[in-house]
Amino acid sequence: GRRRRTRCRKCEACLRTECGECHFCKDMKKFGGPGRMKQSCIMRQCIAPVLPHTAVCLVCGEAGKEDTVEEEEGKFNLMLMECSICNEIIHPGCLKIKESEGVVNDELPNCWECPKCN
Repeated sequence: GRRRRTRCRKCEACLRTECGECHFCKDMKKFGGPGRMKQSCIMRQCIAPVLPHTAVCLVCGEAGKEDTVEEEEGKFNLMLMECSICNEIIHPGCLKIKESEGVVNDELPNCWECPKCN
């Protein structure tokens, strides 16, 4: 299935404490609920969820390698990017399609419309 994104742990929402009042909080065992929903507090919904650290490139099977290079251009090619349409996770540099460009989504980290879908 599709791997869910995980919270960034840095944004304002991630850093808040649980409100204890919303329907997700009321469901939590710690607030006396049954704990069935398994959802985070409404006030803590991350605004920039990141790819899970287990994510790997569909082509080469490796994780993001952007830390291995200095220049920005090279970083992008070695970063894991997830297509918002086909959900494939890939290093742009591993894509053999070069004719059309992917369109990067600035709202979500590591998110784009890959060249295949574009």
